[in-house]
Amino acid sequence: MVNSLKPNEKIFCVEQETGREIGGFFNFSNERIETELISFSGPFNIPENKRITLLADDLQFITLLDSFFSSGSRSKHSEPARKADIQRIHSNIALVGHCPWTEEMNVKGVSFEVPGSQRILENQNFVKLLSGEDRYSDADRRIVRVALNGMELSIWYTAEYKGSTVFPTVWGPRFEINFSQPKSIDDFTDTLSFVTSFLSFNLGVCLQWRDPKLSSLSNDEIEAAVEEGAFFGTHDAIFMLSDDKPNTENSGNWGSPCLCHDKEERIIFGRCIAKWLERAPAWHAAYSLMMGFLKLNDIISAERLLAACKCLEQIPDANSVTVVAKEKIDKITQSAQEAAKELELANLTPRINSALSRIGLEDHTTRLERLFEYSLNGRPSFKPTETVIDDLRNAMYFRGHAAHRTLNENTDDEFRKLSRAISAVECLCFLLLARDLPLSSRGRDRVFQNRLVTDYANAY
Repeated sequence: MVNSLKPNEKIFCVEQETGREIGGFFNFSNERIETELISFSGPFNIPENKRITLLADDLQFITLLDSFFSSGSRSKHSEPARKADIQRIHSNIALVGHCPWTEEMNVKGVSFEVPGSQRILENQNFVKLLSGEDRYSDADRRIVRVALNGMELSIWYTAEYKGSTVFPTVWGPRFEINFSQPKSIDDFTDTLSFVTSFLSFNLGVCLQWRDPKLSSLSNDEIEAAVEEGAFFGTHDAIFMLSDDKPNTENSGNWGSPCLCHDKEERIIFGRCIAKWLERAPAWHAAYSLMMGFLKLNDIISAERLLAACKCLEQIPDANSVTVVAKEKIDKITQSAQEAAKELELANLTPRINSALSRIGLEDHTTRLERLFEYSLNGRPSFKPTETVIDDLRNAMYFRGHAAHRTLNENTDDEFRKLSRAISAVECLCFLLLARDLPLSSRGRDRVFQNRLVTDYANAY
């Protein structure tokens, strides 16, 4: 059954919870998922914290999750008196399919789109399979296929055709993930976000996954159901997602570390996205904060600065390292404590311990120099190192003011310093995110053509 529900359209439905089949309307957009139920035959109540099932006028079931409620009524007191009892349901997720999504069901597979990712996933050999007689061939249409950590990721093209034409009018990549260990509705979106962050990293642009279709059956179970004539399709998942189109105007595949133009690039793309997903449990905060500053790439603001600085802090091994042995610090601390006691200042002991525990760490300048050199991965710097470190130090200075809402960029000089500082941190984050990926030599060259690097290299 094909999902006929469209955003911003009222869909007539009846609830399946009270036994009274009270009718109303379901409506959704990128900002809301709402249902209004109206009873003309007396009050009713649907308990909160319960998944709610609706039957729509196209005979599909809508399962509402993570909902809250508001109730009201309309009355007409003149004869004949009338009353309508109303319950509004505001949901965060709606699942649409041939049957209700029950508590026993979990996600074994999901497919989705990432608008804007086509340019890095284009491969002419696979595009040709969408046209003419080739579209009926049994060729493997998976551009990328990787398996790791109990899941399998495949990427292939979908296409739309008009009339009897043999050439697609619209085509683009679609992603499919199958889980060996089923995921709950609350958990499966993490993996979608990790895949999307990898694509965003490649373009230097914030992308957003969309149009997820869920299956509670594995591929083997689907094949068996198809043979028995008992497979009725997947469930469409409706989330409140921003409808902003990605701004790819200043980005391009010339600066994407990973591409799919030929067989070698496809293989390396698969290895890199596998590495990205493999390290996601430790890097997920950095991935999320990267998406935060990419989303703000057209403005210079305290929010963007904070996202970039926090991203750097969340990259594993990016914090200051110990440069003085612990044994030496312990001796210094002991001497300081004894001196404090002799001066009858024993009450300062806890503060002495706290203060001296940090002196064994490298200072900010040394840390930033180490990270920048490491991020270059043996390549010559694209900008004088002293300039880069100055900009990074300025970013740390501005970060403190931004955190306390005292950031001031009123003059042109201050604005330029802030702009360069933000760009410097974003560039360093990007290079560190790319550092350990198994890129090809061509991919490593493209790293330094990415918008995040060239924007900083050309900053004045």
